Amino acid sequence: MAIVTASLIGVLVVSPHFSLLVLGLAAGVAGFLLKLLQSLHISAFRIEKTCFYLAFVTGFFGVALFSIDLGPFTLFPYRIFLPILWGLFVVRALLQGKIVLPVRGVKLYMAFFGFWMAYALISLAWAASKVDAIRHLIFLFMGVSVIFFAVYYFRNLSDLNRLHWIWFSVFVGLILLGYWEHLTGQHLPVSGYYGETRARFMFRPTGVFHNPNDYATFLALGIP
Repeated sequence: MAIVTASLIGVLVVSPHFSLLVLGLAAGVAGFLLKLLQSLHISAFRIEKTCFYLAFVTGFFGVALFSIDLGPFTLFPYRIFLPILWGLFVVRALLQGKIVLPVRGVKLYMAFFGFWMAYALISLAWAASKVDAIRHLIFLFMGVSVIFFAVYYFRNLSDLNRLHWIWFSVFVGLILLGYWEHLTGQHLPVSGYYGETRARFMFRPTGVFHNPNDYATFLALGIP
């Protein structure tokens, strides 16, 4: 299920147009999700919420966490859990025949992201490379999806506190990873300094990113 779903996203990212392969993968995913929801006697909302937690956590690590190189695109947990979450969300909405969006208090923010997505879609008209533009549009959609699902599934203070502590734990973990890199000169395979032996470079921390600049940006955004 996960491989089929991720393959569907990968095909759309690499070759963003509809084909029999895309439609077949989409039909297979939708059919499996329908059977899954019919056979399980637990809340679909709880399943979706758990899937969102998994997507949120794995999103911090990207290709550094169990990545699989499939040639045209790289498969990693974040790109598996988020498409599965969208599939579960859409199927449940179809089965229930309605969807209630808790946008009270955040309507303007969600409208901003909606406008951003719409502008990005319109900008395809003058993009020099349509394939690259659509690929980045998909990445933007995935990022906005995380914000949308956070608003949808977290409806009380305890949910927000839990999300905060998850963020804080990951943040501290990546700081400790940076200290380990600085002290030992060793790096994760995703790092641009992996295997580096020159002293001026080997002790520069990169965390789960490719270069120190990305790692520094993450720390600067995470500290506030």
